[in-house]
This record gives sequence, structure tokens and C-alpha cells, in this order.
Amino acid sequence: MSLWTAADASAATGGRAQGDWAATGVSIDTRTIRPGDLFVALTDIRDGHDFVAQALEKGAAAAMVSRIPDDVPHNAPLLIVPEVLPALEK
Repeated sequence: MSLWTAADASAATGGRAQGDWAATGVSIDTRTIRPGDLFVALTDIRDGHDFVAQALEKGAAAAMVSRIPDDVPHNAPLLIVPEVLPALEK
């Protein structure tokens, strides 16, 4: 059962969904991500954008990002927002 579709997440955050995906959970850590999760690329001590490719390889449904990392395919399932943390708080 999905929690959010690409369209739902885009509408809720004001972001732009790339691809047609549905997320069943949320994760901010690639060590604990499960297939179907939306990976949220937060920036703190480490930049979550550095782990987007790894999250997608581990089965993330999509990733919420403020920029597309160089190592991520141009057609990857993403939710592109101006700033990740404020979008997550919406």
C-alpha cells in the first residue's frame, strides 16, 4: 500500500515529480532504507545528495532532492524541490 504517489508528493511539497512512482515509506539513511521508501536527501554534516544513487540502487521508490546529483541518471525517479527540509515539513 502506497503512502504517496509522485503526484501526491509533488502537490504536497510544491515540488516537481520526475517519473511515475509510489512510495510506501520514508527514509533519510541508506543503511536502513527499504525497497519502496522515499529517500529524503537532507543536508547536515553530510549531504544526503551524495547518497541518492545508493538509495535508488537499494530500491528506493524515489528521492526528494534540491539538485540532481551527477551520479544519478537523468530519468531517475525524483521529487525535485527548492529546499529539502522545508519541503519535508509541509
